Amino acid sequence: VYKDHLREQWAALQDYPQLLEAFTQILQSSEPVQLDPILAYQLQSMGLIQPADNQIRCQLYQEYFSAYLP
Repeated sequence: VYKDHLREQWAALQDYPQLLEAFTQILQSSEPVQLDPILAYQLQSMGLIQPADNQIRCQLYQEYFSAYLP
């Protein structure tokens, strides 16, 4: 059901290496990650992370994107 949305998000992250790096840090951390405010805002605007604590917004994102990252 969400396949196209997830692919679009993945393509957008690949177009911006700094965003991909920041998102990877969040995916791989069990603690909240301090991000550059601009990168945090961009990831929040994409709906990938929660504004309050820079954590992944949902388990689906965690599972999907973890499969594509080293």
